[in-house]
Amino acid sequence: MRCSVRGLGDRELPSNIAHQLYRISQEAISNAIRHGQATRIELRVSRDDDRLQLQVLDNGRGMTENAPTDGIGLHTMRYRAKMIGAEFDVGARPAGGVRVRCTLRLGAREARTPDDANSAQG
Repeated sequence: MRCSVRGLGDRELPSNIAHQLYRISQEAISNAIRHGQATRIELRVSRDDDRLQLQVLDNGRGMTENAPTDGIGLHTMRYRAKMIGAEFDVGARPAGGVRVRCTLRLGAREARTPDDANSAQG
C-alpha cells in the first residue's frame, strides 16, 4: 500500500512516516467510534519548519482517570509513533471527548520538497 500526506504546502513525507501516521489516525478514529461513541471526529494535521503534529479530536464519552491505557489499540499507536521517532499522548478534552496527539520532529530528509529530492538524484 502506498500512503502520502499532502495539503501541507509543497513538502512530502517519506512513505514509511506517512504510513505510520495514517495507521495512528485510523486507530484513533476507530477507537472514537467504537469506545467513545463519538458523533463528531476532527482530524488535524499541522506543520511548521521542523515539526509535524497530527491530532484526532472527538466528542465522545471521553476518558476517566481510571480508563485503561494499556489496550492493544493504544499500545499499537504508541509503538507506531516510536517507530518514526514521534511523541505520542492521549487524554481527555476539557469540553468532553478524547484528544490523540502525535508530534514528529522533522529532519532535513523529511522536510525536503519533491523538487529537492529529484535534484539530489539527478
